[in-house]
Amino acid sequence: MLSEAGAVRAAAEVAAQRAAEAHGAARQALRRLDAGRDGHRRIDELARRLEVASAESAASAAGVGRLADAIRRADPSEQARLVQQLLVAAEVATERLARRDEIIVDFDNDRLRTRSLGVARSEVERAEQALQQARDAHAEAEAHVQRCRAMEGAARDAVTELAGARLRGVRIVPTGERPAVTDRAAALRHLRARHLDATIRRRHAAAAAVDGAGIVLCTAVDLALCPELSGQRFDHLLIDGADAMDAVTVCLAAARVERSVVLTVDATARPPAPACPDPVHARWLHTPLTRLLGLSRADGTLVDHPALLTLG
Repeated sequence: MLSEAGAVRAAAEVAAQRAAEAHGAARQALRRLDAGRDGHRRIDELARRLEVASAESAASAAGVGRLADAIRRADPSEQARLVQQLLVAAEVATERLARRDEIIVDFDNDRLRTRSLGVARSEVERAEQALQQARDAHAEAEAHVQRCRAMEGAARDAVTELAGARLRGVRIVPTGERPAVTDRAAALRHLRARHLDATIRRRHAAAAAVDGAGIVLCTAVDLALCPELSGQRFDHLLIDGADAMDAVTVCLAAARVERSVVLTVDATARPPAPACPDPVHARWLHTPLTRLLGLSRADGTLVDHPALLTLG
């Protein structure tokens, strides 16, 4: 019984490893289509904005037409007021038309740019569906591994109990007649297995949320230790209050960014200063971040740098 449970568990772990590899491959396949996916999203957003701008332009044009008709039918004493209203309405209509034309230009440019990437919308949709299927299969495989481990643990406990009873010369009580303490132990093992299953599902759900998120808000500790974020790469990184972090933490976070890093700092602030006997380590831990980056002098004043923007 124990050997069979171990074999089932080993097979489940192999299947889970394959599912994890398939999940990673699906994620990478979708990431390779990121530029095309972003382009299609921009096109959809511009199409929505174009629809709204066109409706506003049409409403303004209709208002101008109604005012022009009212001027023709109005008394001379009312015409001056209506003409003023017509001028204002015409100015608003002109601005809305200009805004609509700008959206049309952006829409055409983005459509041409996205088309040049050679990534069809259907290809992106298939990649997203494949990622969702791989994610679900991975979660189910991990849950199955935990169930198999729980079964193997239960089998091991049963074998241990049987061997001990034989050594002591104790009669083995049928399962239905075992004392309540054994039932409580089995229930505890079952609850632990369910807890592990729920934990794995929660982590996979969180990882799925991170995969599909445009913006991720987290603390520095989460970025370093949270398993849902530990394997992620990001396009851009904004660290608010970077002066309150040691340079090592900032560098570790920045190493996982593909395009740009933006830091907001107080040039006069200093990072936490934990006790450190090593002078090399102390320099990294105790020196302000702006000083290590060459953005400030020893007296705390900022240097002129094209990547530095000073506020206040």
